[in-house]
Amino acid sequence: MEGSSPLYKVHAHHTGDLHTTGEAVNTLSPLPLILLLSLSLTHTLSLSGNHMLLQLYTDDISEVKGTLHACLVLSTVAHGRILSIDASEAESAKGVVAFFGAEDVPINVGEMFGDGELFVSKEVVYYGQPLGAVVADTKKRAERAAKLVKARKRG
Repeated sequence: MEGSSPLYKVHAHHTGDLHTTGEAVNTLSPLPLILLLSLSLTHTLSLSGNHMLLQLYTDDISEVKGTLHACLVLSTVAHGRILSIDASEAESAKGVVAFFGAEDVPINVGEMFGDGELFVSKEVVYYGQPLGAVVADTKKRAERAAKLVKARKRG
């Protein structure tokens, strides 16, 4: 679990009470306390006196039935012009729900500098630049389907 960021810091007191410090870490919306109480807290950080400090990591959360998994489709060249992206083979693969490319998610993630698409629409400028994402019912299926996406590039 090295390098993982906790969602919550949790204290378990000798009385058996469980409460959060109120500090959500690296998450956009806090988990409801009821969900927090139902999770298996396995990461003990310190034990002192009558208090034990535990941290909850995303790997501690059981996968909810129906969870979908995404895998990025990344550029295999450092520079080139995108002529077309064909995700039809990936979209027809077992378990695949969707493919999302630049036309599906026209978000500029570089608003501060005015220079960043979430997914490339015209020109690849670095190796591994995201071209899109495949969403499937399992992680393995999403990873396999991402390899089926064909991008025609020039340059």
